[in-house]
Amino acid sequence: MIRRTDAALLGGLVVMGALAVGVGIVPRLSRRAWLDDEVARLGAELVRPTGGPEVVARLSDDLAQLRSFGEGRMTPIPRDADIAGLVSALSDTLTRHGIDRRDILTRDAKRMEGASGLPVSITVQAPFGKVYDTIADIEAFPRLVRIERLKLSRSNPPGGRGTVDRSGVIRAEIAVTAFFYPALAEAAVQKGEP
Repeated sequence: MIRRTDAALLGGLVVMGALAVGVGIVPRLSRRAWLDDEVARLGAELVRPTGGPEVVARLSDDLAQLRSFGEGRMTPIPRDADIAGLVSALSDTLTRHGIDRRDILTRDAKRMEGASGLPVSITVQAPFGKVYDTIADIEAFPRLVRIERLKLSRSNPPGGRGTVDRSGVIRAEIAVTAFFYPALAEAAVQKGEP
């Protein structure tokens, strides 16, 4: 008959053996499987051609896919500044959102590398939700524009100091740059194109 202490020792040895297998052998097997996968991946990469017509064809296809993807997502830059059209679009956007207290100011265009930027300053007083929706619409214009700066502050209450304005109306100063290609417009004029 097995004594209780012998059974406890035997059970302890079985548990220690199971722990040794679980801690020592299983992780090594999983690491080896990972290393086998890595060796197979690197071997497949080494077999792939690095030059020749197959690579050129594959890279040409990749480039065509990237161009079609980019053309669908690119916002065009117009050939001329079209200040009147831009101010009209901004005014229509503000009117559509019910923002009557507004001021739109354009500045001289700045020439940048590859394009020119027309700075536009927009100051409005309206509830935050309307200002937020207006900014989203400006960013979605069918020409390339960038929101340069946005400054939000509480509008001054009509009662002056000491009164709390709970109307939810804020004052927003939005600096926008609208981009255009003056070089393309100048070249078209020189060639006699409209």
